[in-house]
Amino acid sequence: MGLNTSKRNIYLFLLVFTAFAGIGQNNTLKYVSNTNIWQMSSPAWVTAAGSWQVSFSKDSVLIGAKYYFEKIIDDKKNPGWKGTNSYFRQEDGKVYNLKNQGEVLQYNFDLTLGDTVNVDDHGLLNVLRINDTLTLDGQVRKKIILNKNCVGSNQGSIIWIEGIGEVKNGFSIPFSCTIADPEPSMDCFLQNDKVVFSEHFCLDPYEYKKMVSHQYIWQVEVSKSGLPGVIDRLYRFGGNKYFNGKLYTELLKSEGYTKTSVLWNGTGMFFREEGNVIYYLDHDSEIPYFDFNLSEGDSFAILYGVVTNVHVVKTDTIYLEDNKPRKRFYLGCDSLSDDNEVEWIEGIGDVSSFLYSFFSCTLFDPTEVLSLKCVLLANNYKEIFRTEGVQGCFLANVFEIENNIKKNLTVYPNPTSGMIKIKSEVPLRGKIFIRDFSGKILLEKIFDQGMKMEEINIENFHSGIYLYTFRGENGKYFYGKIIVQ
Repeated sequence: MGLNTSKRNIYLFLLVFTAFAGIGQNNTLKYVSNTNIWQMSSPAWVTAAGSWQVSFSKDSVLIGAKYYFEKIIDDKKNPGWKGTNSYFRQEDGKVYNLKNQGEVLQYNFDLTLGDTVNVDDHGLLNVLRINDTLTLDGQVRKKIILNKNCVGSNQGSIIWIEGIGEVKNGFSIPFSCTIADPEPSMDCFLQNDKVVFSEHFCLDPYEYKKMVSHQYIWQVEVSKSGLPGVIDRLYRFGGNKYFNGKLYTELLKSEGYTKTSVLWNGTGMFFREEGNVIYYLDHDSEIPYFDFNLSEGDSFAILYGVVTNVHVVKTDTIYLEDNKPRKRFYLGCDSLSDDNEVEWIEGIGDVSSFLYSFFSCTLFDPTEVLSLKCVLLANNYKEIFRTEGVQGCFLANVFEIENNIKKNLTVYPNPTSGMIKIKSEVPLRGKIFIRDFSGKILLEKIFDQGMKMEEINIENFHSGIYLYTFRGENGKYFYGKIIVQ
């Protein structure tokens, strides 16, 4: 009997301990979590309007005696998650931001009705109301309505949702007694790639399936009729333009890349993607290039020199190196045959020729053939797909903003309002390129006079950060950033 009593006491202790340890530990409601993604944007009427995503690093960092998680950002103009050197930690319902080696309170989700909270840069906020809200993931989250008394102005209110933060901003509290336009806006909150809360609209969480995206680089082998040999070429999507009320993205290419940099040039070819269909802008009309909505047994006509009838022999799902599921299509000329001529992969295109599909059932002989070698992530050149039989892919290092070689080239003033000077210790002979963060070249200039200082006028550039690359006639590269105010 004593043994049974002892077992029962241990069981009760574990039960109580488990319940106690679980208080405030609901990971689905945690703010500081790498499974959370905040989709943000600037107001559309702002010249520098853009969209970006915010999350937290997967691993913690020990700073002092406490563990913090770094805030990371994925800017759609410069894709790829990057650190911000801003660190957060969460203790129960309180979220702290590390500033100047000291902590400031970012949020307190443990507040109750009537409480007052002192928030960094915003002073005292009063809790007016607390109620529960049902978010799109079926979770009941605590909603806290606060306000601040502003001398000489009407009272205003802000809303916090447990684990999400301020529903207008998501990472800071825009409410103040002064007008501070424009404020960033939180468009959407995702957890584990599922939409939890939408203030305005959500970007497609499955953007990895999109082909017309800044996310990928295609490496192809190019051969031309009548010319011996092949050349390597890189493709990606870059600058946008509107035509007839629709947004198109330009295809960029690079043939002059090195192991330390890639210089992108526009092709003048514009594409858009809608509902999993890729369209090419041909003068004033659209031509569909890929349709990733097709199913087994479907037939369609492809226009490439001549009209060719193509049949979907079968489909399946493939997982690439990024462990994302994509639909794969096996296409053939004969609807009654199991043989396939071409394979498409959702978001990547034709795995043999990238942008075009070649079928032996058409007699059209293209002058230029693009054979896909591999697909890389644009932000770090990590290989996610390689065509069967290909031995090696382009494995350049990420283009660094700062030089990793000793500089003898100076660009100033920086920041600039429009005019920059390039000064060198030796006569300048070579070419300078200035490009935006999508990689598109906006300006290039040849220096062949042997001067030690040259000037470039970039007054027509919008405010922002640009990258310059100087390629000397001796083959050396110098590169850095230019800030235009």
